[in-house]
Amino acid sequence: MHGDTLGKKHQDRLLRLEDLRAIVRRLLRSFVEFAVAPASSYDKSFWQEQLDAALVDTAEREKLREALKLTQS
Repeated sequence: MHGDTLGKKHQDRLLRLEDLRAIVRRLLRSFVEFAVAPASSYDKSFWQEQLDAALVDTAEREKLREALKLTQS
């Protein structure tokens, strides 16, 4: 912090920070695109009442990832 060399633990955290930033950028882009052209099955009620259940269900989570275009290409 004050001119010392970063230890391995702190260097590793900085590397993961870039990964996190990349994920957040992808999510933000997906949500903006989704806001412009939402899938009909994901209405306001879904986001308020069903999101948690969808995230713990593997099949539903995958459908949501596809709708948000977050699947690996």
